[in-house]
Amino acid sequence: MGQKKDNPRKEKVQTLRFEGRLTYETIGVHHRNLLEAVTGNQELNLDLSGATEVDLSFLQLVCAARRLAARDNKKLNLKINKVFEQSINRYGFVRTNIRSADKSQNCFWQPVGLG
Repeated sequence: MGQKKDNPRKEKVQTLRFEGRLTYETIGVHHRNLLEAVTGNQELNLDLSGATEVDLSFLQLVCAARRLAARDNKKLNLKINKVFEQSINRYGFVRTNIRSADKSQNCFWQPVGLG
């Protein structure tokens, strides 16, 4: 359930780290922490490099955070590891190379075949 906030105060830039299992079992806690971080900062660095397991619910959560940040003209940056990349692919997606402020894109990945 590991999340670590480098900057717990509501400032313009924050790094939020998620570690361990990022799955439906802890999605409620992840949702609250991510929503607070996106709404409370102008820029969020989301560090997912400590993930040991990622399921579809967490991928959807990150997509929703990206849409919220883009809607509010905020920046959301991702740092992922091989486990996270493999999860993206396992669920039928490929990573895209979009900027977080690009409102025409719904997520940092898209279904295979739409590239």
